[in-house]
Amino acid sequence: MSEFSASYHLKTNHREAAVRLIKQSGSEGYVYEESNGWMTFVIEGAAFDIKESVIFYNPGLSTPATGLMS
Repeated sequence: MSEFSASYHLKTNHREAAVRLIKQSGSEGYVYEESNGWMTFVIEGAAFDIKESVIFYNPGLSTPATGLMS
């Protein structure tokens, strides 16, 4: 039997950063325990449906508005 899941990963040791990202994106989700400097989290919604708002508010990625790293 196979199992698939869709999760996001944020390079941080701080759970609050992942919680803030979820809230800023207008989503609800669950944040797992930190592991090796990474926070894994899942967002409520369809599996494998990448939420553009999560990408937009991620402080470590380029934003569509500026194209610059935060």
